[in-house]
Amino acid sequence: MSAVAVAALIVAVLIGASAQRATGIGFNLVVAPVAALALPTHDVVGTVVRLALVVDILVIVADRKAINWHQVWHYGWPAAVAVPFAWLVGRAVDPALLIAVTTLATLLAAAILARPSRWTRPGERAERISGNVAGFFSGFLGVSTGLAGPPLALHTSISSQPLASNRSTMAMFFAIVEFTAVLIHRQATGPALTAVLVGFVLLGMLTGGLLIGRVREHRLRRAVLVLVTLSALAALGGVIFG
Repeated sequence: MSAVAVAALIVAVLIGASAQRATGIGFNLVVAPVAALALPTHDVVGTVVRLALVVDILVIVADRKAINWHQVWHYGWPAAVAVPFAWLVGRAVDPALLIAVTTLATLLAAAILARPSRWTRPGERAERISGNVAGFFSGFLGVSTGLAGPPLALHTSISSQPLASNRSTMAMFFAIVEFTAVLIHRQATGPALTAVLVGFVLLGMLTGGLLIGRVREHRLRRAVLVLVTLSALAALGGVIFG
C-alpha cells in the first residue's frame, strides 16, 4: 500500500470520526469509499466495520443516557431479518461489485441528505413503518457492504427525535449491525495499520466532541456531505477505471 493511500485513509478516518461524534453520521460514509481505493478489495468491509464499531462504542459511552431503547428495537428487529439475506449476497456477489454499490449508495444518501428540508415529517404510523424499512435496509447494507448509515440517516433526518438522542440511538443500532458484520467479514487490514487508524479514530472523536455546541449542525453536515461526495466519486472512478 502506498504512503499516499495510507495518508488518505488516515485523513478520512479522522474526519469521519469527528463527523460521527458531532452529528451521528459520517464515519462509514466518508471512510468506506476511501478504503475502497486504499485497501485490497477483500479487506475493505472488514476494516471499515471494525473501525466503525470502535467509533460507535465511544459514542455510546459518551451519550449513553440519551439512548432511545425503544427506537433501537424498532430499527433492530428488521435489521436482524435482513442479516441472512446480506450474508448470502456477500458470499455470492463479487466484492468489487459490492464496493460499487456502496459508493452509489453513498452518493444517493448525500444527495438526499443535502436537502432534508424538502421532506415533511410523517405521521406516527408512517414514521414507525419507515423506521422498520430503514432498519431492514441499514442491516442489509451494513452487513453486506459495511455502509449501514444511508437508510437510517434519511429516516432520522425526517423524524421528531432530538439530535442527542438520534446520535446515541443510531450509535447503538450501528454497533449491533457492525458487530454482526465483524463476525461475517473476518478479513481486514493488518494489526499495525489498524492500530494507527484506531489512534486517529480517538483523535477524531475528541475533535468532534469539541465541535458539539460550537458549530451549527447544518454546517457540519454540509461539510461532511461535500467530503462524502468527493470520496465516493473517487472510489467509483477507481472501480470503473482501476
